[in-house]
Amino acid sequence: MGAKQELPALIDQYQISSGMQHFNPDTVARTAREIILSRFRNTFDFYSPFEIPVDRKIIEEKNWSIIHFRERSKALGLELRDPLVLYIDYNKLIEEKGSLIAPGIEQVSTTGGLSIGPIIVVAVHPKELRLSTTATTHHELAHYYSLTQFHVLGLPSPIIYLRNGAKVDTHEGITKGTIFEEGFAFHDEEIYINTRGRKRFPLDHLQLYLALPFAVEAGHGSRYLSTFNITGRRLLKLDFDTDIHHSDDFIDIYRGLSQRIPSFTQILERARATGSWNGLGKLIDDYYGSGAFRMLMSFHYENLPFSILQSTLKFVKKEITLNELGVVVAIEENKQQQKTTL
Repeated sequence: MGAKQELPALIDQYQISSGMQHFNPDTVARTAREIILSRFRNTFDFYSPFEIPVDRKIIEEKNWSIIHFRERSKALGLELRDPLVLYIDYNKLIEEKGSLIAPGIEQVSTTGGLSIGPIIVVAVHPKELRLSTTATTHHELAHYYSLTQFHVLGLPSPIIYLRNGAKVDTHEGITKGTIFEEGFAFHDEEIYINTRGRKRFPLDHLQLYLALPFAVEAGHGSRYLSTFNITGRRLLKLDFDTDIHHSDDFIDIYRGLSQRIPSFTQILERARATGSWNGLGKLIDDYYGSGAFRMLMSFHYENLPFSILQSTLKFVKKEITLNELGVVVAIEENKQQQKTTL
């Protein structure tokens, strides 16, 4: 499953074209393919020395999750080859490289897993619960089986990636729609933990459940089992720094939208598989007002501090207006601009 030789076939699932008419499409495609292949090979080479064998049941669960998402996306017209999944020794990688993030990858702090195009990296910690490892794998596989997530960082501007006629938004390597994408992945991970994961690893599930009241970060307690894991007797938060992200809010936003938007889950999953978001956008704007979907879709990892996540949850619950959410976003954007000018 970790064979580097599989990368060309994984990349060729997507049509590479030019975003500008005066560029020769064949030349662009040929050049872009070499750039993309080179970058993913470098990414693979960065992580593969730290690959480790894992328990047989973890592999069984990985295979189950692949089939789970493959069949769901296939039913919606998105057929993808299985990705490369690397289980790596987190401590050894940090000791030698200083970070889980490979050069060229967006600087998002994480201790769990990464979905980098066709390569999925799952960091395994000492004495980590097997259920935590399989849940992280499930979460990252959810990202892979989605058009919105297959991007290449630093792709030259005239190059675009196509799949089934849908353009993948890859401008400067930033994938928009984080609210929807992470909501979907965390929600499905939570379901996995409490259904199949609970049956396959009952003692692990019990430990997570008993640890939930103690999983607190900077005064904010976790509300879901998918937002932390246990390594030995330590609680290790899988969400991001407290002033940047809070994973629980993604699930609550997702559930809030599901309760208010008719057939939200089905329409979102179709949008992720087809790249067509117009239907979902219309439903959200009809319920929350014109411009709501554009606002929610604009959030990505680089502009999503904790305050925006909290305010988005309030907006979804109709506790604040779109204009009030916009004020919070403007304040945070101003803060970011001030940081960059210092």
